[in-house]
Amino acid sequence: MNFPDFYEQAPVVHTYDPFAAVLGAVRGGRFDYHYLDAVRLAGIARVSFNIAEPVAK
Repeated sequence: MNFPDFYEQAPVVHTYDPFAAVLGAVRGGRFDYHYLDAVRLAGIARVSFNIAEPVAK
């Protein structure tokens, strides 16, 4: 899938999650969120929670 070039230019959010570190989910509990991650998560939320256009009453 192709995404706009500006996705790569957005700032990266560096995070630390001690619980993820304990679980061994990510090395040292540190991981980065990129703009593309946010876009993908928004798509998952839309499908998971059935967020759609309002239904006319």
